[in-house]
Amino acid sequence: MRLMTNFQQAAATIQAIFNRQSRVVLHGDVGRRNFQFVNGQLALIDFERAQIGYAQTDFQKLFYQDFSGQPALIAAFLTGYGPTGQLPDIAASWLSFVEAVGIFTYVQKLPDPQFEKVGQRLLTAIGQPFA
Repeated sequence: MRLMTNFQQAAATIQAIFNRQSRVVLHGDVGRRNFQFVNGQLALIDFERAQIGYAQTDFQKLFYQDFSGQPALIAAFLTGYGPTGQLPDIAASWLSFVEAVGIFTYVQKLPDPQFEKVGQRLLTAIGQPFA
């Protein structure tokens, strides 16, 4: 409950951060399982969850499912992605929170202990960005 209260208190700051971000076409389900070689080229497949949003939204499951939340892998990805991949901690934490809630909602309908652990890693990663 304290976490949600902290986000509510920081809502104006979070909104201001996202107001400065460019919205892009999101894949909606980025992960290793959705990359395949097609005609010798690495391609992203399975766009059924595509939508408009912030690039960092697509990173959440990739970071905490495929990268297991490992800071070195996340940092390497963000370095390669470039400066637009970086968000202030509070905004990145908000995206982690939203993704975790989505995962927990999903596993309530279709139990998946491994995927539930991804949601738990996302919540753990939030830490204390509100100090």
